[in-house]
Amino acid sequence: MALPPDIRRLEREYRVGKDPRGYLPFCRELRRRRRFLQALDVCRRSLPGDPNPAEGGLLLARLLMELGRYVDALGVVERLAGRGEAALAVRLVKLECLVRLRYLAEAEVLYEELAEEAPLEAEVQHLGKKIGALRRQMAREGGNHRAPAGGDGVRPLPVTRKEILEGILAEVGSLVRVKSCAVVPLGGGEPALEGKAEHALAGYEVHREVNTACGDLDFGEMRWGIMETPKAQLIVLVRGKNLVSLSIDPTQQLGKILHRLVLTVRRLIPEETAAPLDAKPTGANP
Repeated sequence: MALPPDIRRLEREYRVGKDPRGYLPFCRELRRRRRFLQALDVCRRSLPGDPNPAEGGLLLARLLMELGRYVDALGVVERLAGRGEAALAVRLVKLECLVRLRYLAEAEVLYEELAEEAPLEAEVQHLGKKIGALRRQMAREGGNHRAPAGGDGVRPLPVTRKEILEGILAEVGSLVRVKSCAVVPLGGGEPALEGKAEHALAGYEVHREVNTACGDLDFGEMRWGIMETPKAQLIVLVRGKNLVSLSIDPTQQLGKILHRLVLTVRRLIPEETAAPLDAKPTGANP
């Protein structure tokens, strides 16, 4: 479909290429006319050449949100924050992504910060109401209800280990390079694996040995653990009848990644598969 004359003018100015930031008005006009995929393509191709990419990065995140790709949008704003971009607009986009993805704990912490900083901001108030509604909805669901597909940007819970694996890779992959990841059924069955099998086997062996030691001592069971080498960091996380083994590049953000992994696994693996409430964990209960 041909572009209207006013957009063609912006497109010509963008394609001349004299201004490395000339893509911004063109993308904004495309977005205003709901040409989200075209705007996303232009923004992605132009952003690497932008000498001050904060504004373009924020536009990219908003375009991803328009397309319902909240995990990708969250990754973009977190990279902006990692480069020191802590503007209100960046954190508002992050908050909306957290709400859409049902990351309620993270959303509430960020909302409290924004409500203290900008209590009269209309978008802060609006998102606060959405968090309250989400909290009440999740309380009614009790953590076990499967949300309908396409409902207000909330994805249904995965039903296969492969879907759980893909969800973990999408979430953690926005923070660090993942060497391998596996979701292993502890009661027998086919695991889902991405990357080298020996990494997943190492995680499984750690769990088996620690649980054996716990049994010998008649105390608790392993819920999570971390192993570090010069070349990798291995996180082992148990949720009910499933073991998650995640191998990543060494990073100073290990605590943040562990927190994200715990929240992701809680969301992706239904509560009914979790361990009994009276179990005695040796680590934090995911």
